[in-house]
This record gives sequence, structure tokens and C-alpha cells, in this order.
Amino acid sequence: MELKGTIIAIDKNSNGSMTKGFSVKTKDEFDEFYKGFDNEVPYTKWYFEIELDETELDRDEIDEIIGDYWHF
Repeated sequence: MELKGTIIAIDKNSNGSMTKGFSVKTKDEFDEFYKGFDNEVPYTKWYFEIELDETELDRDEIDEIIGDYWHF
């Protein structure tokens, strides 16, 4: 599935400063970029911003792409 928009993922470390970010349009791209970050400190939190161009995604579609990476 390809988005008509962009997911921007921002990695913030435990003191709240932004350390890295990336934007993707497909789940495969997201998985590929995330591989480089999965050994980060355990306090890493991910914040996702969805930028949509023409269409709105419902929650299920968003979860399909980034659901494995939500950390609350």
C-alpha cells in the first residue's frame, strides 16, 4: 500500500531532544529506515506526524504501516 502522503517519524531521546527523523510513503520504506534505529536506548520514543496530500487514511490503515512501532 502506498500513501498519498508522508509519515514523518521523529526519534526523541529520554531528555526530549530530537535525535533523528525520516519520512516514508510505504510500509517497506518505513521498515527499512527503522532497522537502523531498533538498537537505540530503551527510552527512545517515536512521534509520528501524518501529512496527507489528497486522501485521509483511517486508523486501521495507519496502524498497518506504523502499528508495530507505537511505543506508549
